Amino acid sequence: MNEVALIVPIVAIGLTFGFLMFVASLSSKEKQARMKLLEEAVKQGNMDADTRQRLIEAVSGRRQAVPPVPGNAPNRMMRLVLFIGWIALLVGAAIAILAGIEGRSYQDSLFGGVVVACVGFALVTYPFVVRELEGRGPAKAPR
Repeated sequence: MNEVALIVPIVAIGLTFGFLMFVASLSSKEKQARMKLLEEAVKQGNMDADTRQRLIEAVSGRRQAVPPVPGNAPNRMMRLVLFIGWIALLVGAAIAILAGIEGRSYQDSLFGGVVVACVGFALVTYPFVVRELEGRGPAKAPR
């Protein structure tokens, strides 16, 4: 029984990795097709100078230095929240998986792992939620 419990997660990880590699290869093929289209547009030359410059930057990968916007720098506290959230998410998931493999005698550990993983997920998504709400601006009161 323990051999099966060990093999199932390994196979699941392997299949997930294979699927992600397949998706990445499709994405790279699409990027290559878009890059070829951009190159052809730049070669044609029937566009204004600003558009042409942006296309050249997109094709070459080189960008002009943009001065930093004062309020746009990543907040260190949000980075810390994101880091702690990822650690909690991964540790909680690992505890839950290991407790689930071991069976009924580790139900408390399973519950604890799920709770830690949920808290970690909340911490991971928090910085993105804050950024989205800041981008929307002040809410208008209903009349």
